[in-house]
Amino acid sequence: MLAARGRVILKVTIPTPANVRTSVEDTGPGIPETVDVFRLFETTKPHGSGLGLTIARRLPWHTGGSIELTWRHPHGTIFNVPFEEPPV
Repeated sequence: MLAARGRVILKVTIPTPANVRTSVEDTGPGIPETVDVFRLFETTKPHGSGLGLTIARRLPWHTGGSIELTWRHPHGTIFNVPFEEPPV
């Protein structure tokens, strides 16, 4: 039997030329709030490695950004990746 599919929404906003905000939002079953999604080898999937979000979290750090997690109730998750260019 096929599982019901959710939606994935990608948004990019540029409030100023030096600021970019990217968000990835889904309407799936969500991630339990008790799970530390950024911890190495932490996974909720039967065949997951627990590496994906650990690696994803490090990518924005190398450019001065960050990644933020927000739970959508009752379903879904939002990952925001804001980046602000450092002043020269």
